Formats: sequence, C-alpha cells, structure tokens
Amino acid sequence: MRYAPIVAAALLLAACQTSTFEGAAFGEPLTLDEVTPLSALLAEPAGYVGERVLVEGTVADVCDKAGCWMDLVGETPDEKIQVKVDDGVIVFPQDATGNRARVEGVVEQLDYTEEEAIAAARHRAEENGETFDPATIDGPRTVYRIRGSGAVIAGISADEAETAEAPAEAADHVDHADPVDQADPADQADPAAEAAH
Repeated sequence: MRYAPIVAAALLLAACQTSTFEGAAFGEPLTLDEVTPLSALLAEPAGYVGERVLVEGTVADVCDKAGCWMDLVGETPDEKIQVKVDDGVIVFPQDATGNRARVEGVVEQLDYTEEEAIAAARHRAEENGETFDPATIDGPRTVYRIRGSGAVIAGISADEAETAEAPAEAADHVDHADPVDQADPADQADPAAEAAH
C-alpha cells in the first residue's frame, strides 16, 4: 500500500509520455515514437543530416501554390524548420496554419552558392507577392529541412485530409527539386536554424 502513490505517479507519467497525437494523417503512417525537440535538432542540425526524425510544432506557413511544404515552429519563433514533400504526393492544406503537427522524415542539408541563394529568395518573394533586394544575400548559404514522409495535423478533419488537393495554379508551380528553388535564404538570420524553401 505504501507504494501505491509511487506506482500511480509512474503510470500517469508513462501515459503522458506515450500519449497519442490525434489529427488528420497525410502521407505514410508515422513509425517513430520518440519526438526530437526542434530546439535540439536546430542546435546541431548537421548531426541529424540523413537521420529519420519525428518532430512536433505549430504550422506557421504552408505553400499556397501546391501544398508541397510547410514551416513548423517550436517553442520559440526562431525554432523553425521547413518540411518539404514531393509535389502532388502529399498536399498540406492551407487551413493547417496555426495547428499543431507531428511530422516524420529525413533531415536534409542544402548548400547554396550565392547565386542559388539569390535565385531562391527571389522565387519565394515572387510567390509571396513581396519585393526582393538581392543585397540581402551576402554569400553562400547552408539550410536544413526535413524531407517529409508523413504527418499528422491536429484540427484538420479526416475528410479534409482525403480531399486535400493542390490549388489549380499548382500546374504552373515550380517543382522544388531544383536546389535553386528549395531555400528562402532571405528569411534566414541564422541559416543553420531555419528551414529551406
């Protein structure tokens, strides 16, 4: 009897650590159990390159052309990484912004020359209807992102996940497989801590 409170506390702690993340599923089922904190991944991103990880964060932005990427933010705004998927294979819905998500995928490192970094920033600015100043890019950049294989997004219904399609203008969307179109270096004060476009 004297161990009952300790056993109860241990069971409660275990239940909290293995709680199920509920939401709409996109892509492949999540297979990892342990969540890698974005703060840990972004503190030493090179150490995670090529590793399959499960991360959790708040969806900060979604590609409005093809739903082919989303930015996840951790506990602080500077804990941000992009999740990129193959165009048309997984389509993240626009209304995912502001919702919590768990994503599984492989960490990638993208190395850009100054010219590639300028082209990528110009492309992202054009997509977002923003002006771009090439002087904001002052050299080569290295960015990290997650090549997503599956995601679960809270607050999205299963029906929305099944019917998520790329917008009609996606046919004119640049496939982000080209390294010039994969990063948004202009948004990266610290390239190692931010995601690629």
